Amino acid sequence: MLSYVTLGTNNIEKARAFYTPLYEAMGGKELFDNGRLYFYGTDMANPMIAVGGPYNEETATSGNGTMVAIQGGDPENIDRLYAKAIELGATCEGEPGQPPDASATGSSRARSTPSPRAAAAPNRPAPRKSHS
Repeated sequence: MLSYVTLGTNNIEKARAFYTPLYEAMGGKELFDNGRLYFYGTDMANPMIAVGGPYNEETATSGNGTMVAIQGGDPENIDRLYAKAIELGATCEGEPGQPPDASATGSSRARSTPSPRAAAAPNRPAPRKSHS
């Protein structure tokens, strides 16, 4: 069910210098990036960690820049999960579909509580820059 976790950083070069060799030591690699986030893992079918700057371009803190994304399945299921999250009290941070920054996975964003940000139903495929 878990797709990826993002870890916000204020120093992407230092973060990549840490996570690239760490994932290589675990049999993984930097899989792709979207110019803001750099995704690490073994392959696209398994959970990943992404490091990068927060979506809102503010300073990364313990809650800003951190996100957990769940796999939502096909577009119809993403819409269903998004509607359910809103029904349960989440607030909208972007309806289902491709976010404005053309992130690597596509998503819908719903905030379950004022902080931290939570992804309600992510994972619509989008173009990505591969690091194969």
